[in-house]
Amino acid sequence: MPLQPRVLHSYHNHLLDSSRWELYTPKDDDIIVCSSYKSGSIWLQYILKNLVNYHQNNNLKSPLFLSWIDYRGNAPESLRNFLAKPERRVLKSHLPLDGIPYFPQVKYIVLARDPRDVCMSLWDYYTTISPSFLQLINESIPSTYQPLPSPPASLSAFWQQWLIKGAFPWQHEGYPFWGNMYHTQSWWNYRHLENILFVHYNDLLANLAQEINVLARFIDTDTKKVAHVAQRCTFSVMKKNARFIIPEAEHIFANGAECLIHKGRNGRWLGRLSEDDLALVEIAKVANLNQECGLWIEKGRTALTPHQHRKPRVPAT
Repeated sequence: MPLQPRVLHSYHNHLLDSSRWELYTPKDDDIIVCSSYKSGSIWLQYILKNLVNYHQNNNLKSPLFLSWIDYRGNAPESLRNFLAKPERRVLKSHLPLDGIPYFPQVKYIVLARDPRDVCMSLWDYYTTISPSFLQLINESIPSTYQPLPSPPASLSAFWQQWLIKGAFPWQHEGYPFWGNMYHTQSWWNYRHLENILFVHYNDLLANLAQEINVLARFIDTDTKKVAHVAQRCTFSVMKKNARFIIPEAEHIFANGAECLIHKGRNGRWLGRLSEDDLALVEIAKVANLNQECGLWIEKGRTALTPHQHRKPRVPAT
């Protein structure tokens, strides 16, 4: 494994276009939130925007699509204009580390969640996409691309195909979107790098102020505002203000913006899936994650020993 990441794959499907990163020129204070999906990326972006723009609470709407650089629906000119803004940028990517250019001066924050909870949230997202938006997505892609299909008839059917079928030839889970475990492992392989921070959804739920304090230190901003930012950014406050924070979602989902800031709970799979369904998760973890990453993706900070919390330094060569 090289000491620094490099791009190995291009990602192109009904939602992703990794070539959009060719429009990006890094700034030394850029922050990029990196998650596969449905792990709290909008929540984390809002926290970071509050830390960075603490005194601009009336200007914290999340540019849902423009800040998501690898979203294929972004018109190049609109993306250029967005990236040209002078303020400190909080951007988002859903790409694995083998599909996004790496810059040592940029702060990358990798967000993950127990795959069982990701799947439940993804199912809610998938089944509430409006038919008109699904049609728009599929009509806008090249004829060589596989369209985003309508959801399967049951949660169990979706669960099984998502865990055992790859969306790209080099992945083994994530269909019809992209690999979730693959995404986390690709970043985990480089967790020794000082500009990559791992954040877990469970830890945000369990101790929001503590996690915001870690984030503030990582992005080199004032920690004195942590308590106030934590009050602004609880999940309940986010859900109450969903239409303000992500107004674009009103036209995409049958339930509007609240679909993207939905339950905020873990364990909703309990009692809804069979033992055979749940056994597939463990099989997929063994196939896609090393042991340490597998523990962390399920439990977060509590899965690591004190030694593991400290980033190992790579010797200079």
